[in-house]
Order: sequence, then C-alpha cells, then structure tokens
Amino acid sequence: MHKKRVLILETETAVSSVLASILKDEGYQCIVRETSQGLPELLLQFRPAGILIARRIPELGVVKAIELIRRSPFGRHTAIIYLTASGSSIGEARSAGANVTIFKPIDINKLLFTLGNFTNLN
Repeated sequence: MHKKRVLILETETAVSSVLASILKDEGYQCIVRETSQGLPELLLQFRPAGILIARRIPELGVVKAIELIRRSPFGRHTAIIYLTASGSSIGEARSAGANVTIFKPIDINKLLFTLGNFTNLN
C-alpha cells in the first residue's frame, strides 16, 4: 500500500515541522513549502492527495494559490484544508476551492480525521 501524499504550504516553520512529523507518524508522505513559487511543477511531480495551506502564503497568496491548484490536472480532486488563526479570507478560500477550514491552534485529532476522510475519497 502506498502512502498518501500531503503538501504543507505553511510559512511558520514551527507549525509545518510539527504537522509534517505528526503526519509522517500517521503514514503520510509529506513535502513542506513556505512559498507558492513553483507550485504547478510541484503538483505535477508530487501529486498530493491533500494540501494544507496557510493564509499567509507568499507569492500568490492563499486565494490565487487555491485557484491554481484547482486548475491543475492533479489538483481538481485534491483535498485542500485551509489553515488560519483568524476568520480572514475564509469565504474567499472556500469560493476558490478549499474544502474545509481548520483554525489555529490546530486540533490535531480534527485535522487527522478531516484529512483522512478527504484523502480516502481519492
């Protein structure tokens, strides 16, 4: 059985490190990026089943990054979980194609449950 792939787009190194460690322990293969630069190529190469994306992602910003993911051949059915510490951009992220929002500080059990449900659909 192959590992489900998760792309973590998060600028807070402490958050992304913990998330990657927990997800790896749960059997996921993870890649962490702090920027949306090179995102189309990364999607084609890595083909993630799930993407965790933070509100403050450099270059494109969260809304444009989600739109780009959804336009990608391998992003149409990818689970996108929007991570935010505030209520900012929730509507815009949802309209762009985010499946669900999880607030920081992150409830790890909720994140694992949500990610598991979405990635099992793919």
